[in-house]
Amino acid sequence: MNYIWDHAIKALQQGVDQDDIFYRYGQPFSPYMELSFIDINETKPQIEVEINPYYRYYSIFKELFEPNFIVSEQGSIGEGINGGGGDNANDNRLGDNESISDVGGINGYRGIAGDNHGDKTTVEVIHDIAIHHLKDIDVLMGMCRREYYIRFIIKDMHNGHFGIFIQENVSALTNEEQKIVANNILSLFETGECIHLLKATIRRIFTNAYVFSNAEEKDEIVFFLRTDETENKRAKIEVIKYLFLPFKCNILIYWQHIFGLIGVPEMMKMGETMNY
Repeated sequence: MNYIWDHAIKALQQGVDQDDIFYRYGQPFSPYMELSFIDINETKPQIEVEINPYYRYYSIFKELFEPNFIVSEQGSIGEGINGGGGDNANDNRLGDNESISDVGGINGYRGIAGDNHGDKTTVEVIHDIAIHHLKDIDVLMGMCRREYYIRFIIKDMHNGHFGIFIQENVSALTNEEQKIVANNILSLFETGECIHLLKATIRRIFTNAYVFSNAEEKDEIVFFLRTDETENKRAKIEVIKYLFLPFKCNILIYWQHIFGLIGVPEMMKMGETMNY
């Protein structure tokens, strides 16, 4: 991960609340990367992230975080001012009762006293808020109109606009599964093909599933999910049925075992077949 949008998307995919992430000014940071992790090959989202704000946003942060302007806890200006340390650093020390604003500031940086931790905290909070705002813009860059519609539908499902049942059970779906469902809801509005979209949704969420239709004798659809039955998976099925199943249709759910099917060896195993 090298960009804040990459970290934000991975955090969303893993269910990490964006409000819990704190973007800290890196001390130190790499000039060649936006994110500064202990492990350069880090792939998991972190709650506290150190970044290099100048990597892409120098014009925004150049006045807020002057890289050569470091105030130590003892009330002195640290090494690096005017390009060096040693005697130069000692010459730039403030007096016991002086602040930076008293000596006119350096490089346009004003009003922060050497031993004022409140100012440091304020700057860190401002930095975090600004990066969160830039991250939100970054994540939305390149989104098409359909992506916005998908987000609106997901929000409506959570806010109860699709009914109380969906509001209470939609969380059984992962973030990616909610996107699949929302995208197919859009297609349902556009095409009205509820049976086709019901099957497509099941296949996308239960990737090993078999789908059978009995349209000649009765309107019935059989799903062989080939997975363990759990409360969470039952809730997913009920959400999909509620959104896509037409009134005239009936569905049968088989989890691990199903009736025998001639020509399909894995469905003709002794002791693993059921009656239809």
